[in-house]
Amino acid sequence: MRARLAVKRLFVVIASALLIASAAARAEDGQTTSLTLRTDTGIIVVEGSQDDINRWRGMLFELSEPPSTNRAVLRWLADKGIPSGAVRSYANSADPSSNLGSAQQSWRKMTVAEAVMSGEIPCVIGKELYEAYILIKASGDKMYILKNTTHPAAASPAGFQHSIFIISSAFYSGNDGIFVDGENLSKSVLGYNIVTFSPDGKTVTGSDGFELFNKPDDSRRMADFLNSQPAGAYAAAAVKFGPGVFLFSDATAALRAYGSQAVLDPQVLSSHAILGVKGSPAGDALEATAVNLSSEIIVFKDDLYVEETRLEELSEGVSGRIIVLGGSKPSDTVYVLE
Repeated sequence: MRARLAVKRLFVVIASALLIASAAARAEDGQTTSLTLRTDTGIIVVEGSQDDINRWRGMLFELSEPPSTNRAVLRWLADKGIPSGAVRSYANSADPSSNLGSAQQSWRKMTVAEAVMSGEIPCVIGKELYEAYILIKASGDKMYILKNTTHPAAASPAGFQHSIFIISSAFYSGNDGIFVDGENLSKSVLGYNIVTFSPDGKTVTGSDGFELFNKPDDSRRMADFLNSQPAGAYAAAAVKFGPGVFLFSDATAALRAYGSQAVLDPQVLSSHAILGVKGSPAGDALEATAVNLSSEIIVFKDDLYVEETRLEELSEGVSGRIIVLGGSKPSDTVYVLE
C-alpha cells in the first residue's frame, strides 16, 4: 500500500484547465491519448494508445521504488522501449541534479538519440545546430560543440565576443529573432529590430524595434539610434515580416555605415539579416536577404568548439552540467558532464 501511495504522490495525472492530458480516460481504443506525470523536477507527457497508457500506468503503480525525477522517469520509459517521439519532458527551473559539485562529475559518452530518450538533453534530433544550442541553453546547461562538427555558421567578426543568431522573416515565412548567447533580445516588432554592442564586442548596449509599417517617424528614429553608436560598435538587425513602407533613405544610409550593401524595396516583403561594424565599407557586413523568404546569419563563438581529447581541460573547476554536442542526427555523439 505504501508503494502505491508513493507512486500516487510522485505521479499525478493532471486533468485541469491549466494542463490537461488528452482525454486519457475517455479516449476510444486505438486512439492516441496521453498520460501526464508530475515529478520532483518537472512534468513528463507520454503519448500512446489507451491500452498502452493503461499498461504503463499499471507498471508504474507496481514499482516498489518509483522514479521521482524527470531524468529517472525518462530512463525508465526508455528501458521499457517507449519511442522517444512519444515522450515530452518539461523541467522545473530549479532541478537539484544540476547542482552537483565538480568533484563528483565525470564525462559520459552517448548518442544523441540515447541522450534525448534518457532526458539528458532536450529533443534536438533533426534540428539546426543553432536551434539545438538555444534549446540546451534554455534548459540551463552549458553547451559546447565538438570541433569536427559540420555546421553552416559564418566566421565570427574580428573582436566579436558572442554567439549570435539573427533570424529574419518575410511575410509569414518563418521565425524571427536576435539570439545573443541563446537569449532572444529582439523587440519583435513589424519592421526592423536592432541590437547593438560595444566596440570591444563584449557588451550589449541597446535593443530597439522600429515599426516601419505604421510609424512614419520610426525611420528617422532608427537612423538616430544607429548613428548615435560609437565608431567600431557592432549592430545586429533583423527584419520581421518586411522592411516596412516607412523605410526611408535616412535609415538605409545608417545601415550602410555598418557595411550593409543590400537594397530593399519598402513595398516588397523581404527579409534582411545583418551583423556589421560601424565605419565598415559597404559589403563588409555579414548580410543575407530574400524576397518572401526568411534569411539568417549564424555565428558561433570560437571558444565554443572543443576537441574530444581536451574534454578533461574543459571540466576543470566547473560545477553544473556541460553538454558537448557533435550534431543533431540520432547517431551523432554527445558528451555529458555531470
